[in-house]
Amino acid sequence: MNVMKIYKINEIFYSLQGEGAYTGRASVFVRFAQCNLACTFCDTHFARVAYRFDKNALESFVFALLEKEHVANKPQIVFTGGEPTLQLCESEPLLNGFYRCIETNGYQIAPRWIEWVTFSPKTKPIAASNMQRANEVKILYSLFSEEEMILLVKDYPDKHYFVQAIDRGTRPIQYDSLIAFCKKNPQFRLSLQTHKILEIN
Repeated sequence: MNVMKIYKINEIFYSLQGEGAYTGRASVFVRFAQCNLACTFCDTHFARVAYRFDKNALESFVFALLEKEHVANKPQIVFTGGEPTLQLCESEPLLNGFYRCIETNGYQIAPRWIEWVTFSPKTKPIAASNMQRANEVKILYSLFSEEEMILLVKDYPDKHYFVQAIDRGTRPIQYDSLIAFCKKNPQFRLSLQTHKILEIN
């Protein structure tokens, strides 16, 4: 007897992607509750479980949201968290027909049905399997040394690399060191959390 998989969801909302390679792209964000880490600098309140959806209920919620927002064409989907690989699995693809992205700390390898993987490592060592699966690598500045970041590019030159400040809630964020790093290492791009800067809901 097959047991229906239930996803613990923190929130689902429609907005613009504020970070990384797809900055400015309209997206449906599916934020999963739960994470394998407890980072003191985390800027999301992922622990609250607002919905418990099976596959059909989750997809119906997304379609209803797009209808409410009067969206004519399918936007991209961003699975985020928390840590979405705690709940997503290879055997149950979600939202077929959409371009699906994931933001992951690499706890588990993202399912193959996901088209774009943003890997944002928070712990060491960084597994080769995560780097191989990633399309985009977003590193929070100061979690890794400059030497470690440069070595990643040397070993995996075909990825999109971003460096981003850690938002600890203080304003303004100081970007001088990140700007200097990107100027010194042009294979890295500066990722700004534009949704926060522009106060996009």
